[in-house]
Amino acid sequence: MLCRCESIHTFGMKYAIDVAFVRRDGYVLLSKRSLGPCRLLTAYGSYYVLERPASQEPWPTEGALVELMWTEDERE
Repeated sequence: MLCRCESIHTFGMKYAIDVAFVRRDGYVLLSKRSLGPCRLLTAYGSYYVLERPASQEPWPTEGALVELMWTEDERE
């Protein structure tokens, strides 16, 4: 997760990624699957960007609500 971000690039990357641009209220503005290397992508109004290596697993779509939950580390 990248915070306070409206634009990302994949220059120098060797693999595709899934990307979701999320507004501050948690709604997805733009979602792209398998964004290849040497690309630039912008979504004005986004506050967070979620990234992961491209996958067939579920991924947030445009208009979906993304909720993040912080948990405390239970180590002593």
